[in-house]
Amino acid sequence: MVRSHYIEEKTRKDNSTGIVYLQTAGLTPEVNDRVVEYYNRKLDNPADIIYHDDMQKIAFYKTIEYGFLDLFLFNVESDQFLFNQGYFHQEVRPLLKNYLHRLNENNRTETYPVYLEERLYEIELRLILHNSKKYIFGIIVHEAINQTESVNSLVKFFSRYYFSDFHHYTGLCEYNGMPALNKILKATAEKAQRNAQRLHYILIQIEPLKKYIKVAGDYLVNEIIKNTQEMITDILQENGQCFTLNSRQYLITMTNMDDALIKEKFGHAHFRIKNLLLIYQMNYYEVTDFENGYTIETVWPSIKIK
Repeated sequence: MVRSHYIEEKTRKDNSTGIVYLQTAGLTPEVNDRVVEYYNRKLDNPADIIYHDDMQKIAFYKTIEYGFLDLFLFNVESDQFLFNQGYFHQEVRPLLKNYLHRLNENNRTETYPVYLEERLYEIELRLILHNSKKYIFGIIVHEAINQTESVNSLVKFFSRYYFSDFHHYTGLCEYNGMPALNKILKATAEKAQRNAQRLHYILIQIEPLKKYIKVAGDYLVNEIIKNTQEMITDILQENGQCFTLNSRQYLITMTNMDDALIKEKFGHAHFRIKNLLLIYQMNYYEVTDFENGYTIETVWPSIKIK
């Protein structure tokens, strides 16, 4: 539950009650009520993406706790948001069009006043370069306040979770980012067909990480995800690829394998991180239509874990 807190110091969470206090100093009561209602509506909706992707959930809570009215990470190359949560999430894209051209390697941080709902707010943008790709990290706040420490912390957070060595696609159930994934899957299917090899898709889904977030924070969750990826890589060796769909789901493509070998490799795998033994589920599916049946939209109804 979110409650407003008219204080100047950093927003805090009351662990005894589970209430997250949103820093709202300076907001008018009318706007404040709408902002609090928005965050509570998100938290009460089990169909929201924050319930299915633990990294989205962590970032969403950080948005509230830092008192941001919006927090986003934008992939310039794909023209897609990797994350965009907050009261002004719908207004971010048109705002970005006005300011993207002003950010470059020599000018990586910009802050601009913006008028939204006939009130003055502030948008801060940062250019992040990773593997020759450009990303824009941004926040919207009510007024010019010193958020440098909070912003630096969040940049590190996104760098850990959203710039991993694995291909990262979020929101699978909504098929966000699917064209990029399908392009890779098409190349895999074409290669398997040329070599007359069987092609299987495997979905590994680990248990919800919310309980670990509450107990140990996002550092342990980062360790869980990193170790899970490494364990899958060790199992795969040279026979497949792994794509991180979100913090819990990993899509694996394997060629030249039969059902028995897949069960042997993954059916008895143990994902042990520190002293934790993660519970996981597995489904697999063989691609038989190499022309049209390789896409994730086609395969998903058969492979998804209910």
